[in-house]
Amino acid sequence: MDILHFPQKPRRNLDQEIQKTHEWPEKYHEDKSEMYERLGTRRESSDFLPLKYATNYVSLTGTPIGKHMKAKIRSDNEDWLKKYYMSKKLISHATLRQGSVTSSSDLSAAHSDRSKSNTLLDKFLDCTHDLPDPVDEQLPSYVLDEDFSQEENDKRAIRESLATSSYFNHYAKLRTVDLKNRDILKRHTLWMPTMKEEFRKMVTNVKDPTKVLADDKICPLFIEGTNYILKDYDAYGGSTIVSSVFSEYKLPAFCYHCAVEVNDQVYILGGLVACYKYDDEAPDLKDFVVDGVENLPPPLLPTIINNPSMINNARLYVLSLTSSHVMRPEISGCVPPPLLCMRGSKLTERHIFFYGGLEIKTECACDEKGIYHLKKRAFLNNTGYILDTMTFKFSKIELMAQPYKFVSFPTLSARFGHMQMSIPPNHLPCNHEKGNEYQESAFIGMPSEDGTSSWNPSVVSLPSLSRNCNANHGSGVYTILIFGGYRQTGDDNYEAMNDFWRIEIPVIVRGKRGYCKFGDSASATIISRANGTDPWPCRRAFCGYSLADTTVLGKSSAYDGLLNRLAENFCIESPTEKHKTKPIFPNIPHARKETSHPRHSTGKEMRSDSNSSLRQRMGSPVHSYTSLQGRKQTSEGGVVVIHGGSNNTKVFGDMWWFDLESETWSSVTTYGKDEIEGLVPIEICLVGQSMVSVGSISVSLGGFTQEEVDQLFHNKSIPNGPDATRKIGTDILNVFDLTTQCLQGHSVTMIGEGKDRHPVLADGNDKSNAVTSVGCQVLHTNGTIALVGGLVAPRSNVNDCYLRGSVLQCVLPSVSLAS
Repeated sequence: MDILHFPQKPRRNLDQEIQKTHEWPEKYHEDKSEMYERLGTRRESSDFLPLKYATNYVSLTGTPIGKHMKAKIRSDNEDWLKKYYMSKKLISHATLRQGSVTSSSDLSAAHSDRSKSNTLLDKFLDCTHDLPDPVDEQLPSYVLDEDFSQEENDKRAIRESLATSSYFNHYAKLRTVDLKNRDILKRHTLWMPTMKEEFRKMVTNVKDPTKVLADDKICPLFIEGTNYILKDYDAYGGSTIVSSVFSEYKLPAFCYHCAVEVNDQVYILGGLVACYKYDDEAPDLKDFVVDGVENLPPPLLPTIINNPSMINNARLYVLSLTSSHVMRPEISGCVPPPLLCMRGSKLTERHIFFYGGLEIKTECACDEKGIYHLKKRAFLNNTGYILDTMTFKFSKIELMAQPYKFVSFPTLSARFGHMQMSIPPNHLPCNHEKGNEYQESAFIGMPSEDGTSSWNPSVVSLPSLSRNCNANHGSGVYTILIFGGYRQTGDDNYEAMNDFWRIEIPVIVRGKRGYCKFGDSASATIISRANGTDPWPCRRAFCGYSLADTTVLGKSSAYDGLLNRLAENFCIESPTEKHKTKPIFPNIPHARKETSHPRHSTGKEMRSDSNSSLRQRMGSPVHSYTSLQGRKQTSEGGVVVIHGGSNNTKVFGDMWWFDLESETWSSVTTYGKDEIEGLVPIEICLVGQSMVSVGSISVSLGGFTQEEVDQLFHNKSIPNGPDATRKIGTDILNVFDLTTQCLQGHSVTMIGEGKDRHPVLADGNDKSNAVTSVGCQVLHTNGTIALVGGLVAPRSNVNDCYLRGSVLQCVLPSVSLAS
């Protein structure tokens, strides 16, 4: 029998392709010279150094590496970094237009570029020395007499500590299992956190002499001190945890990335990552000259964005907060380009919506002296992407702006640093006056007579969620709110905005396991003022935002809410009256005429009554369908809380609330406790902070103050002497009670005279240990606040930034504990 042999396409060798791109083709000589001319017209900088890690992860099953091998790894990382930039194609300047000019995710060329980027990322983040050998049954040994670096000695101390003995016993038992694929053991690799010795003093209370024993800790499982958690919320010093993770991949140090939590799974996408795993593996950057992105607004630091050692993250990482496991799945579909400052929102228990952000594109040219000239430019994204977390497939969705008053062809500007929030259906207002009816206007999104914009959806002609409450979300539309952010008005010019948009994403098909097929386009309707005198936040971006309950507005108390929920889900049956007479012979059948009593009812009647009562208690559709016709539908409502932000280098400290029911903004005054004057108005001016709501408590994390922005972007000096007062908001965690709008954990005092009179913290003037964090993602789930990635810097010198390479978890109560 003859066997047919079909010609096979030769397998691509990405390493050879990358090596070929290291040399410039002849046809690029003219473009290369033109680029040199462009590079000469702008300011170049070569004063870049690799960032150091503040916290990092160490593999317990890793192999010790000597200084000679470390030097080879540094040299290899430098070579791979040069190949990484030489693989970047020249940017066609015909694509320089307003709007979304990020890389297309549908073309084969984009897929090829992403494959090359992933190959180089694997080279940078190679974990061969950190993972166990599936063939070698022995654990790492240190009997070899070899010279190790200080960082490698710290790893050795962690691996030999008593805390790791239980894991090694567990791992030894895993090796006794008969596995078909021994590589499965790599998934059980434990990565423990480590902290730099010079950074430990910034996160511990050095004034307390009882904490000297903490200096001997090898693994910083807990962080204490008022710099992270207020004493009112951390009485026992164990509320902040640096968690370990299990994975076959080392979790990179992310910065300006996007992270969304769905079912205790954190999906991390985009941002920048360091091209080295440890400090002693960082490449030498002396051969790189950068013409970087200019006029970046805070908290985007030019020293980070333009740093050659910080490269785009083109992979998706999934972190399980319950099992502390990290995986790196393969993604498919219309994959978005690596975007910075992109926002993500949870649509369903299975889908995530991503929008906005900016892509950093780089051109590279190497001169005769071996100097690599990099030209970095920023391009904004105006396309939405939806991720299916079960199949890890992306789909693209276009946002279509709907016409409104006096504007027939509106434009939804591409943006970054904006507020983006998914509104659950139970927080959307109901149309009490019209019930289940809704009006269809000739023009979608046209304003109503009272001046407010209409909430009609897109061309699918479905009733809007914002005007029609439906318990099972059967309307098929999901709502996203977008506010503010920066748009690009030129090559390196950015303008803050204060427009408010409602994005309604239609569902075409629903399936099993929460599957949803969304439409190819979503409607974007602007939310405008009812009249010109209504309050409205000014232009801003990178503000903290969260969704709180309407209880902060004082509309209903917790007691009233509890009674309402009991009335909706339970019913109370009145007891039957006791009979005055009793039968002489109760055991004789038909001796009692009151057969309607429950004890003497037939089985059919009892089952019927029981089912009716059960339907009334559980809200069965048989009972609730008719009851809903005669009563008004209700919703929990919600309040969107925003705080701070900035318009370029002008930092704001005001707080605004947006009531989802009345669709109005209101300015909220925040207070501080003064022992002499009582409650005094204060403003915490921060930009780049993250905010979450835990009950009625609003937690704002990180951010830069006005003084720090002046120091970073205007080279102004900040007084750091012993007499310098500590400003309000310099804690890494600032806690507000939204019911009283009062700052928690601190008392304030007024200093100065006249117009210079302002409040400062009264319970601490030492800010040597105060730290801040920007570019991180904060997520709240199951009572825990998780910090993923980001930069850490001391308040005394914010120019000295560190990478947070580990996950930090904080446990905070949902009620105010301050007196």
